[in-house]
Amino acid sequence: AGLRDTSRAIETVLTPQLDRLMYAYSDRNLATKYSTELDVVVDPVLARTGAWYELFPRSWPAEPGRHGTFQDVIQHLAYVADMGFDILYLPPIHPIGVTHRKGQNNTVTAEPGDPGSPWAIGSEEGGHKAIHRELGTLDDFHALVEATERHGMKLALDIAFQCS
Repeated sequence: AGLRDTSRAIETVLTPQLDRLMYAYSDRNLATKYSTELDVVVDPVLARTGAWYELFPRSWPAEPGRHGTFQDVIQHLAYVADMGFDILYLPPIHPIGVTHRKGQNNTVTAEPGDPGSPWAIGSEEGGHKAIHRELGTLDDFHALVEATERHGMKLALDIAFQCS
């Protein structure tokens, strides 16, 4: 069996008529209602509609051959802002684990000196509450947040709950 055109089915299930029928005949026998209505914000408007630029700070050093820092990223913010981006998006900034560390280009075997994946969080240097020492300090991070906002952008961080 090959792929079939599902556009008509999608068009049908998105009709207001089907929405009304589903609401009218839904089974509410086990439904409960909380007495206070709560607002739930999943993403701020800018996160839903803005243009995102993903940047790995370690790959933006001022001098080739060394690990990039938050201060190095600050020096490139005008470049990112001038392209019209609203949000600067960074991978996790925590210390990178050594257990099953990934190698260059995500290979499963790391060589000495390979930086590893920023999503493999946790080492003797710390975990989710620490900053990778080669990126800078907490003050450097705060400086990056402020500089990003001065350039008319917001900073977003990826969060990874797994650890090494």
